[in-house]
Amino acid sequence: VDARWSQVAGPVFSRWWFEDSTTEEHTGLMVTSHVARRASSGPLALEDRGLPMILATCAATASIKEGLSPAVSLDKVTAIAAGLPQPETRHEIHVLLRRHDDPLQEARAALAREADPVSNRYAAYQEALATVVALQAGCGTYDIVLQLGDLPILDVQRLIRRHLADVGVPATPLP
Repeated sequence: VDARWSQVAGPVFSRWWFEDSTTEEHTGLMVTSHVARRASSGPLALEDRGLPMILATCAATASIKEGLSPAVSLDKVTAIAAGLPQPETRHEIHVLLRRHDDPLQEARAALAREADPVSNRYAAYQEALATVVALQAGCGTYDIVLQLGDLPILDVQRLIRRHLADVGVPATPLP
């Protein structure tokens, strides 16, 4: 575990994430932590947030902190990450699950899942994040992009398994 996490954990975390850190510091911590997790995992790892999503969260944060457009912030974060240590190369399949292809609807859906009211900054972050993810999807960053709408969870599982099987990953179908 990177020692920097203990310095930013707790009540100062949100402030560090959105205010105190530079985009370079934030991206550096997130990407190097990802590289470390990858190095300690086995030959098969399921990550709920792989490198594309880590870059998306860093870009959305930069967009809010620096007042940059999501596209410019994604370019900036991608350039920063390119200069950092990279994970070992291994076969990866990046799957993006989203409810809507429209970033505004996707952000609204994400905010609707929050138990407590959110700040305007967090709402803006979710909108920037949904926009960055849509940009990534449009550029082919994800191998599989699934539009879920309001599918029930078992149907989502069936859809994921079918698409993984289509790309050569043995995934036993659900009954």
